[in-house]
Amino acid sequence: MTNTSLFRLALGASLFLLAGCSLKQDMALQPKDRPLAPSDFFTDGRSARPLVENTVARGSVLNDELMVPKDSNAFPLPINLELVERGENRYIYDVITNGFGAMLGYSAQVAPRDRWAIIAYVRALQLSRNAKISDLPPDVREKVLHPPAEKPETHGEGAPGGKTE
Repeated sequence: MTNTSLFRLALGASLFLLAGCSLKQDMALQPKDRPLAPSDFFTDGRSARPLVENTVARGSVLNDELMVPKDSNAFPLPINLELVERGENRYIYDVITNGFGAMLGYSAQVAPRDRWAIIAYVRALQLSRNAKISDLPPDVREKVLHPPAEKPETHGEGAPGGKTE
């Protein structure tokens, strides 16, 4: 057998094997109906089904009163300190629960009561950054102004932490 005959035999075998393979992408060609596309499945010829009578779409009742068109600059609620503080409070709790950006949520690891405890701690830290000594209770103020003297550590022979032979 010559090289040319061997090449033709290999090519023929490859084509025979490839003939059984499908190159179409089944995931890309799924049977589906686009909205408002005609369909012969239902007797009325529509692919989209009409809403069931006397039903309300989920969330629509609550959202209707605060609905604002996209191109509007109006705000549906009066803006005051109470509203801003509530928004800040809910935002911090939501970030701990659901995460933000690349940070995953901690709802599986941190119970709701502990989430609020974390928020309280963070708020205390925020307040302490701008706190004045005069804002502190007298006993705490005294500890800050006159901290207890620390005992010096000794590491000589016979002392705690020292070498003994």
